[in-house]
Amino acid sequence: MSYVDQNLETGEVVRYRTKLHWAILIGPMVALVIVGIPGLVMMIMAMTSNDMENASTVGVSGALLLAIPVIALLVVILKRATSEFAVTSKRVIIKVGAISTKTFELFLNKIESVGVNQDLLGRLFGYGTIIVRGTGGGLEPFKCIVDPLEFRRQVQLEIGQSAAAAPQR
Repeated sequence: MSYVDQNLETGEVVRYRTKLHWAILIGPMVALVIVGIPGLVMMIMAMTSNDMENASTVGVSGALLLAIPVIALLVVILKRATSEFAVTSKRVIIKVGAISTKTFELFLNKIESVGVNQDLLGRLFGYGTIIVRGTGGGLEPFKCIVDPLEFRRQVQLEIGQSAAAAPQR
């Protein structure tokens, strides 16, 4: 069960969910190509070499060059798979990461604004940074979110609906 679903209050309903964009995989994938492929070549050269003394050094070096970007890619894949961004009928709930987690929950009536930053690539591929500003608090930026403009729209929609449902004084 997801973090959001585990932490819903009685009567609270999830209205919108999103996740981290696949673009977060680009850096580790580029590192895998730039560093990992030469590491793999070094390992193959070490296995086919007749000079066992140098072969072990080259093989270990190649294995390290391959392992580092592979581990980085696996960490980012895990982070993407376990990160959640939700707008509910009462709150914004965000959880990022699996091993090292960051959670953020803010009631709709405590939200001052939701900002969106998108560079050119973000606009082309549909990702960006959302910045949630709560009353009396600081800014909470969350990078590389799928369709951040829709996330902001959903927050504004829920704030409007909860304000309309509140009793008038």
